[in-house]
Amino acid sequence: MTSPDGGLIKDVASKLLACLTVQASAPTANPPKNFGFLPGNEIVEDMSAYNDLCCEGTAFVQLNSVYPSSSFPQPDDGTISCEPLAWGTIWTLGVMRCSPTGSINFTPTFGEWDVANNQHLIDDASLRAAILKYKEIYATGANDAGVLIGQTNALGPQGGCLLRTITATIQVFGCGVWEDMP
Repeated sequence: MTSPDGGLIKDVASKLLACLTVQASAPTANPPKNFGFLPGNEIVEDMSAYNDLCCEGTAFVQLNSVYPSSSFPQPDDGTISCEPLAWGTIWTLGVMRCSPTGSINFTPTFGEWDVANNQHLIDDASLRAAILKYKEIYATGANDAGVLIGQTNALGPQGGCLLRTITATIQVFGCGVWEDMP
């Protein structure tokens, strides 16, 4: 398989996951069991009857979209002599956790919600720290690629799952580079 960016987008993905793994594995973070990539445009926490990615805790990186961008972060509006000079890539990093569910007769207690909220805040901080660490390490000096940090969002509770995400738009240089990808 070949890639017009020489595998640079895959490299960004790996570096984002490494930063997220370090930040979400801090001793105070209650590390998730799973770390990895979730391709696609939806986050599905209950794909199996036997594994629960949500309640196991899952931290993930997801590539949302890629567009040609010679003037980052603006998308190109026409052809250029070296197509493309750079790519704009939009990413989602997230952490999913179990939501308090109570029982058939009782709703979760406020104490249970407090524990879930504290973890949700820790996950939010881990996501922000991961993007900042990526920017600090990989988007400075000779590799001065643009990084636009988006907002964090909460999703759920839905299906017994709470999800915290952050988006980032990251510039990837790549002018006419073609090479084999693994």
